[in-house]
Formats: sequence, structure tokens, C-alpha cells
Amino acid sequence: DALGEMRPAYYRLVVDWSHLQQSPDEPADLDHPETGCLRDVQPCAGFAGVRDQLRALASRQREGGWEVLVVISGTPEWAAEGAHGCERGGTESRSRPPVDAGVRAYRRLISDLLAAARKEKVELRYWSPWNEPNHPFFLSPQRERCDKDAPSAAIGPYVKLAEAMKAELEAAEGDQQLVIGEVAGLPQRRPKSTGISEFIRE
Repeated sequence: DALGEMRPAYYRLVVDWSHLQQSPDEPADLDHPETGCLRDVQPCAGFAGVRDQLRALASRQREGGWEVLVVISGTPEWAAEGAHGCERGGTESRSRPPVDAGVRAYRRLISDLLAAARKEKVELRYWSPWNEPNHPFFLSPQRERCDKDAPSAAIGPYVKLAEAMKAELEAAEGDQQLVIGEVAGLPQRRPKSTGISEFIRE
């Protein structure tokens, strides 16, 4: 109720692909239940997955406002590149960019999200290809060598995802817009991250 009283203009819908698709042979499960926790910090309120969020958003959009920005992150293990380059200790497959077969599955995820949105009568206007692509937790490695002056290794994979998303959005009905450069607040070049200006420029 308190959130409704705020009447937000925008809602950021984060889609964690790594939670939704455990196999390349099955489509992403948009009904996969979520704990409702942010980094396992209480309080938590579970919900019935992305489709449940779409239904809630459809209801809110009827009140006005609530424009949606869809943000995708988290590569499934089967879709991810192997370890290489300058990575932080403990880096998991969810942080690595998808291989070519994974990019094709990523396009299918976008198509499935658009189809679910049409069914639930919710408008998904804005789309970001990948969450904070200059941060090593979301896209790794950031550089092939652990040297801040080495070229960013995040640009190529991000451009590939942005082009895949752009093609899928343009092929779909409706007025979807690509939002690029949604980066983490990391202003400086570092061995394991890409600076904001560096990322946008490249």
C-alpha cells in the first residue's frame, strides 16, 4: 500500500536468467518461485516468479505510471563461457558471458518475456541488455590481463548481447526501446573492472 501511494513512474524488473533456465532443452521457467530476499537479508517475501511480477505490474499500470525497465543478468551454467582472463576469486559461471548457443537462448528468453507480457496485458517498454556490465560480478572477466591499462574484455560480450536484444525487440510487435550503458558506479579503470567513461566510450 505504501509503495502504491508513492505512484512510481518506473519499475526496474530484474530477470535473473541463471535462476530460470537450468537446461538448454527447456525454456526459461517464468513461474520459478523466488524467495523475495535481497542478498539473503531479511525481511523476505516470497513470490511466484517473473510471471507473478508481470501480473502485479499489469494491475499497477492500470492505475497509471509504473513504466517497466527490464534488466537481464546471470548466465546459466550451461550457457556460460569457461574461466579465463583476470577474474576475482570465487567467480561463478553466472558472471561470465554466454557462448553463441547461450546468446540464441538469451534471444528466446526475451521473446518468451514479451509473450508473457502480452498474455498478462502488461507493457514492457524499456529493456537493458545486461545489468552493470562494467562490474566483474555481472560480467567477467573485465580484462584479459590483471592490468588496468589492458583493454576492457567486457565490451565485446556486451555489444553482442545488446545487438541480440535489439534484433529481438525490433522483430516483436509493440513499442520496445533499448536502454544501453546501464553501468555500475565505478568511475576509475581498475584491473578487474571497467571505468564508466571507458565503457561508454568503447
